[in-house]
Amino acid sequence: MLSKIFITFALVLFAKGAPTAPASVPFSTQADFAIVINPVGDGDSRLYFQPESGTISEYSISGPFDTGFVYGDPSPLDIVPAAEALLGTSISAGVHVFFLSPDWALSEYYWSPATSWKGGANCPECVTTLGAQVSQNITSLSTNIDQVNNIITVTFMDADQENGTLNQAIRRNGTWSIAPLPDRQGSILPIPVPLSVFHSANATVV
Repeated sequence: MLSKIFITFALVLFAKGAPTAPASVPFSTQADFAIVINPVGDGDSRLYFQPESGTISEYSISGPFDTGFVYGDPSPLDIVPAAEALLGTSISAGVHVFFLSPDWALSEYYWSPATSWKGGANCPECVTTLGAQVSQNITSLSTNIDQVNNIITVTFMDADQENGTLNQAIRRNGTWSIAPLPDRQGSILPIPVPLSVFHSANATVV
């Protein structure tokens, strides 16, 4: 399980005229955190983390930390119930938030204008339905969202430590599937790297 991480991030708050001294929002997480910046370039971003309650929560931030501020009501907003998230889970996010369930299954909540946040047992279109088991030793989740071709990939180490297979959950045209890392002949490539080499970090591209 991941160590508890404490972080304080500074936000400069602007009053009329000159900026005031930086104020900070106390921040703690039981797990990794993920931050996603709006691709249209206005600097608005979302920060996803796991507070002591065990939920997965979201801060909305109006811009880079030196000019922006946390906003929204409530703030933070709880997205994933604590009962559905492993304490210390890796978190990787875009409009979709990927994490590990208490039984180490790859899980998802996502946001849309029609449904707001959706996931868990009431989400047949989520990656959760695949039941993909993630390694308990290498818990990194890496997400890539290809908005042009409507493809989402979540790369993870599967639970079979003997074979050490690196898998991708792939959402193509609304349908999820799983594929292992292949070689040129289409054979599955094992990952012969000591467990200590891997780190529980997230790489998110949107």
